[in-house]
Amino acid sequence: MAYFNVQKINKDVLKIEGVLVKLNTFRELYNEVTNRDYSEFFKEIETETHINSYKIKQFVDELALNTQICIKRSKMLYLHGFVLYAELSKYLNDNPEIEFVNIVETGTARGFSSLCMAKALKDLNRKGKIYTIDKIPHDKNIYWNCVNDFNGKTTRQNLLSKWSDLTDNYIEFLTGDSKRMLTYLSTKINRIHFSFLDAHHDYNYLNYEIEYAHNNNQKNDVIICDDYTYYNTGEMQYEGIIQAIDEYISKYNPTHKIYYGSDGIKKRGYVVIKKV
Repeated sequence: MAYFNVQKINKDVLKIEGVLVKLNTFRELYNEVTNRDYSEFFKEIETETHINSYKIKQFVDELALNTQICIKRSKMLYLHGFVLYAELSKYLNDNPEIEFVNIVETGTARGFSSLCMAKALKDLNRKGKIYTIDKIPHDKNIYWNCVNDFNGKTTRQNLLSKWSDLTDNYIEFLTGDSKRMLTYLSTKINRIHFSFLDAHHDYNYLNYEIEYAHNNNQKNDVIICDDYTYYNTGEMQYEGIIQAIDEYISKYNPTHKIYYGSDGIKKRGYVVIKKV
């Protein structure tokens, strides 16, 4: 996640990535995405996982208002939160013998995905730790391109303070380049049970991260990748991501499933891979 170009014009107006933004702009973006009908998407998740992820919609929506609704060219879409919650819940149900679950995330951003996974650990009363990696330090005061920016610069820790029960009990925030921090993690854990790889949008990094996770997985462990996405024209949004995932699947032939969520302009794909 890159630092955003945010300027505070006055208490009611921000300039974000060159666009003048008022407080109600974030509410309008939020209302637009929450009013879309994704009932078929939720049905597909439940069919695959036997988890009703819709039950946490209030939690996810509130979290998204603070961590996912931002000013960018594409439309808002945060269905990956439901995918992560449901697939991790399924993994926990399928593997009750695992006493402590190691979860790795690359690309913390504002913390949305980590909290959705922490919610699954809490709801199923399981012990585990989410090691989440980002170049932006957890305690650095910055603007985040989110609704909280009207209150001034803040840290990720403060941004997520409402959910401190989850961050304190389940999440360890690591700062640095994902390749370097994954090497560091090798000194702390010897198995990755579940991972969400979303740090960079290029082939080189995702290829490294997915191979790293694979080499630290055992049978039935899960890797999830975001942004396997095609525009309605058929054009790929991130060619490197699709290339890295396709090559991995071709090389190892794992069990895999792709969920697609549409915003009307593109189909955003969430790839769930299980080691065989």
